[in-house]
Amino acid sequence: MNNNNYIIIGKNQISEDQIPTIFPLSVAKYQESFNEVVKSIVKDVFNISVNNNYYSVYVNLLANKSQKTKYIAMIIELSKSYQIKEIHFDYISPKLSSLFQGQPRIAELNSANNLIDKKELKGIFPKYIVNLIFTLLGIFIRKKKGNTESVIRAWVDVDEKLHEKEFYQSAVLIYPFGLNIKRSFSFIKKVFKTHSNVKLTGVNYSFLDALNSIFARDKMESLVKFEFNGMFRHSKKLLKYKTIYTSDEFQVGVPILYQNRNNSKIINRAHGMGCYNLEVDYDEFHVFNDVQRHYYQRNNSKIDYKIYPLKKDIIHENSCESKIVYIDQGDLRRYNFYYEIELQKKVIQSLEEVAKLTKTEIFVKFHPNRSEAEIKEFNKLYKLKALMSLDYKTNYTFINLWSTSYFDFKKHGRFIFVKDDHFNAHYFFGEKINSVHIDDLNTKLLNNDN
Repeated sequence: MNNNNYIIIGKNQISEDQIPTIFPLSVAKYQESFNEVVKSIVKDVFNISVNNNYYSVYVNLLANKSQKTKYIAMIIELSKSYQIKEIHFDYISPKLSSLFQGQPRIAELNSANNLIDKKELKGIFPKYIVNLIFTLLGIFIRKKKGNTESVIRAWVDVDEKLHEKEFYQSAVLIYPFGLNIKRSFSFIKKVFKTHSNVKLTGVNYSFLDALNSIFARDKMESLVKFEFNGMFRHSKKLLKYKTIYTSDEFQVGVPILYQNRNNSKIINRAHGMGCYNLEVDYDEFHVFNDVQRHYYQRNNSKIDYKIYPLKKDIIHENSCESKIVYIDQGDLRRYNFYYEIELQKKVIQSLEEVAKLTKTEIFVKFHPNRSEAEIKEFNKLYKLKALMSLDYKTNYTFINLWSTSYFDFKKHGRFIFVKDDHFNAHYFFGEKINSVHIDDLNTKLLNNDN
């Protein structure tokens, strides 16, 4: 973050690093302004028209790989409630002034190259290398028994669950999963043991494109070409399949991967509640709820959207054991979710108070992408016991912020979503969920209110 970036509200100067502490960054993408922000930047700052071949990759890079785009959306939301007099941000152009209410003065400090997160630029060469390694290993590490007309693009264990009916009747291509290497290795080992048609593969990224990203003056353009060219080359590997099952709405170059398909049918099944690309290209898109459908449908109206059916709740016996479980969101610091970190801290402190008053144990179900080091750090801060698995004899009360595990775990018990004045899981799940203000959480649990 740039210490010289700030906004002025009244007589107060609010620095860039303060903004995600006063407004939840996690909900920025769900604001109506977010889509408009991204499109305006692509059109007015980068001068890329809708008809440009690279347009969709520009849009998705800003939507997925730019924290700063979310900051702009947050400042727009703040401008609806507060009179912002001035904006001094080195990545907010005066060309975007019409997006802000109250017509604040925007300083001429803009540098478009600042919009993409530095970690994305640093990650290009590792991304190129790991995809190359998987591609080379795939020449030798493969199993093939017969031909199939369908293929599944897979990264980790959740993909087997998503495409459960088709998994063992299709070819499986396993791609690198960088969030959790241990989880990735376990998945690869299992699939090669149980499947007859599987291979490792990677996206065909170019060494020259990766090298150019280091020296190019226009970093955004170099990133776009890296993704565009890699996906275009990789698309040729998929042309022979009539049906492609995938869960790749998080990959910025996906529209390029499928744009030249012949008669292939692309079926994407969302792997979680996250909203990623603004531009996608599928025939079918299975989503969790209307909120997610609306996010993607805004720019992709021709896709056939299907909402996952809700799983039936389990009927528990009256005598069964009860447990309170906090659903972990993972390492929130990765995403600069500082507001959410403070809310999480308040939630766990409330749960610890309940545990002390009732002399019962409170559990935590860790996010599957948590590393051992992260779990140890969490355990130093909080006194919750890890819940390793769920059973059908226990009636659970799950305390949640916005974890997608709601859809998998709700059959085991009730969910209570925690909100406050600015954060509300309604952004992610719609209005029908059961939520409680953080100030009332203790009372609800101690009184066992439904």
